[in-house]
Amino acid sequence: MLDFFEHAENAFLLFKTEIFSPKVKERKQYPVKVYCIDNGFVNFINPRFSENFGSLMENSVAIELWRRKENTTIPTEIYYWKDENGKEVDFVIKQGSRVKQLIQVTYALGRDDVDKREIKALLKASELLKCKNLLVITWDYEGEEEIKNKKIKFMPLWKWLLSRDDSVVLKTKTANFLKKFVIIITMNTEELKKIITSQREEIEEKFEKIKIIKREVE
Repeated sequence: MLDFFEHAENAFLLFKTEIFSPKVKERKQYPVKVYCIDNGFVNFINPRFSENFGSLMENSVAIELWRRKENTTIPTEIYYWKDENGKEVDFVIKQGSRVKQLIQVTYALGRDDVDKREIKALLKASELLKCKNLLVITWDYEGEEEIKNKKIKFMPLWKWLLSRDDSVVLKTKTANFLKKFVIIITMNTEELKKIITSQREEIEEKFEKIKIIKREVE
């Protein structure tokens, strides 16, 4: 199993995050979180995995974080955080000697869908790691709240994927396109086939109408 993971990692199919700890020895004692470089591979290997949108969203965020890491000149490390009581934060972004951002990922359509445990974990990690930049990536909920004197930003996945910084302003057409794209990457193969077939039939029908009109004109 270890050989398979090493080969997959060397082939850039899988990558991992370790638990956050200043001690290297301690990081090696805890399990790693493994991500796949493409959600399509995940759905192909295990079609039922697509039923868990939260996990697919987290995988998408991990891919984008790694892409941003590779494209920055600032030394960046990505971890996850977990305490002795099981509270967990999905991503800890460390730049240099400080923690720049803490990120939770949740399949939330509205504020009520955000699990209280995820917020509590974020607040605790914020206090321990001295980080004020707190982000919850949701499916479709957007907002900002102040809880225990700490500001938490909620941002939809499609918008976060487009953003380069917190002040990004998105055009409606671009935002709608990416929102549809995010929905597509979380679908399984059969769902995509149905959509493609439906669109192809619609296009063929339009071409037939054009042919008829052309013949009538001639």
